Amino acid sequence: MPKYNGFKAKCTGFSHIKSNTGCQDAVGYYCSEEVAICVVSDGHGSDKYFRSDVGSGIAVEVAIEAVKEFIDRQNTYIGEQEKNGSPRHILSSTNYTKLFNDLVGYIVSQWIDRIETHWKTNPCSDSEKPLYDKHFTDSSIEAGFTKIYGATLIIGVIAKNSGFIIQIGDGAACIIKQNGHRLVPKGLIDEDQYGGRTNSLSSSNCLSRFRFYYAKTIPKAIIVASDGVVDSYGRNDGKDYLSFCAKLADLYSDNYEQAQGLLDDWLPQLSEKGSQDDMSVAGVFLSPKTNEPDASSVLEGNNEEHDQAGIAKT
Repeated sequence: MPKYNGFKAKCTGFSHIKSNTGCQDAVGYYCSEEVAICVVSDGHGSDKYFRSDVGSGIAVEVAIEAVKEFIDRQNTYIGEQEKNGSPRHILSSTNYTKLFNDLVGYIVSQWIDRIETHWKTNPCSDSEKPLYDKHFTDSSIEAGFTKIYGATLIIGVIAKNSGFIIQIGDGAACIIKQNGHRLVPKGLIDEDQYGGRTNSLSSSNCLSRFRFYYAKTIPKAIIVASDGVVDSYGRNDGKDYLSFCAKLADLYSDNYEQAQGLLDDWLPQLSEKGSQDDMSVAGVFLSPKTNEPDASSVLEGNNEEHDQAGIAKT
């Protein structure tokens, strides 16, 4: 049995079905013996962002590849440290912000490169041209090609000795600890990312808008979801969303195929009853036989968690 496992699911929003528009969300996950990665990207969807479905798909692909490379480098640095005692570039509570800033810089640059290639090889169609001219007075590529692909991004990672989350825009990531406690880390919560307002990969200042979370102990699971899901569980101060994530983690641990079927069936119902938006969820978790003791249950105060706002003990 693999040490890590993951899942993903999405559906077109109920309102999108009624208006005959497609799903702009994208989801993905990757698991190996070294790392588990889950990603959700939510395309903005309005007519100004008329290729955001492509933008979100590219964002998921780029994020997974970038994190895989990042973890490979981390493992190399750890091996070098064992040989010569050098701690440089090794992810820790003292340097995670710098390393994550470097990582998101690479992700954004790769995303821009990929969408620029898509734009050049797929110029505006007859149906897209009126939308482009409506929002961008200058039809040159520099004027707005990144905007039309606009999307959010949430990345959850479980590595050998840590767990972390990287986020820009709305939606939410839930951490489930080894002792079962679940939370949306406070450093990832941005009150401005609600009511239709969100930061984006396409924003000119996007590099300053990423939020980070880092824990030096391995979580039981990380689940990431688009705002369509989160808004549908918005009542009860977010406790219903946390309960949804905890149930998902348990279901997938107990019976993967059954859980996948239940989630695939539930998301369209949730969209109709809730936000009516696109729904996307992805998660990664430790296989039940490899769950490790939570360090906080053994040594008080050794389960440090960090975000951009500072150290957050939870």
